[in-house]
Amino acid sequence: MFEKKLKSDVAHLRPRYAGNVDAHGLYLKGRYHWEQRTEQGFQLALQCFQQAIAVDPACAPAIAGLADCHISFGFWGVVPAKDAWARGRDLALKAMDVDELLPEAQIALAKCALYDNWDWHQAEERALRAIELDAALSSSHLFYAILLVQLGRFDSGLLELRSARQLDPLSPTVCTGIAWAHYYCGRYDKALEQCKRSFELSPEYFETLACMSLIAVRQRRFDEAVSWCERAVINSGNSPIGLGFLGYALGMGGRVDEARVKLANLAELATKRYISPIAPALIHLGLSEYDEALNWLDKAYAVRDAFLAYTKTFPPFEPLRTMPRFRSLLGQLALASNLEEQTSEVL
Repeated sequence: MFEKKLKSDVAHLRPRYAGNVDAHGLYLKGRYHWEQRTEQGFQLALQCFQQAIAVDPACAPAIAGLADCHISFGFWGVVPAKDAWARGRDLALKAMDVDELLPEAQIALAKCALYDNWDWHQAEERALRAIELDAALSSSHLFYAILLVQLGRFDSGLLELRSARQLDPLSPTVCTGIAWAHYYCGRYDKALEQCKRSFELSPEYFETLACMSLIAVRQRRFDEAVSWCERAVINSGNSPIGLGFLGYALGMGGRVDEARVKLANLAELATKRYISPIAPALIHLGLSEYDEALNWLDKAYAVRDAFLAYTKTFPPFEPLRTMPRFRSLLGQLALASNLEEQTSEVL
């Protein structure tokens, strides 16, 4: 349905940004901070990209970096999602005005098309275009892999992740991405193996800690799941999504009162900052309060929360899969078809 062939074997050989050396250094520093996948990291990355643009207004990768920061703010529930998608799209288009062949801008636009409009076709077209423009850019393969996993095309996603890892073997994001892919299709031993590799690269990486927690939940090692998630919350800077994962683990482990405390914590935080509806939805799932969880998922759809892109394949949603309201939500997300791939041993 989505398969396309790349049209060029030489486009990726074009030179990358070769402008001001100081601007380029600031851009690379920004990408390092952005790679940490925490609110603090995104803020530091934003500052670096802004400094790079101040040095050279024609530093298109830094403009695309700003787009990625705003999109990440939306994805992790730091700001209202629709605001993030609008700002990210504007900046990505601005980057393309400077360099129309910039693959990072294509990926930013792909994310906005997906999260704001659930346009899976356009998202894949832009991801493939980014790979066509620079087949050696790991982040393009990584986003495409995530898109494929969200659609349930696990083997294809794992193949793209293998390409991303070959291009950037020291990236904890890529390594954890492989772990997440195995987690989504139920290969928990392989997921654990990849998490251990990620810890060798970054011992307290937030996404790896969260993945370890969810694997432990699936294996009914609930106290261990809580312990992993407590570390994830600390290393995320007490992010609301982190609290949502922690409340889910507590609820699944029968620690109902503690899970409700996390719900209260989120309600209090909501008086001070934006809170993604996914965070309380996760806790209600852990408490087996499925109608309330669906209410929050409906709110997430209304605000175009990016996490809904995982609705088809996210294991904690399994208890909802036969419910008419959930099936309706899948239809609204253009995710209602059956899983399209059987999985095999890829990585």
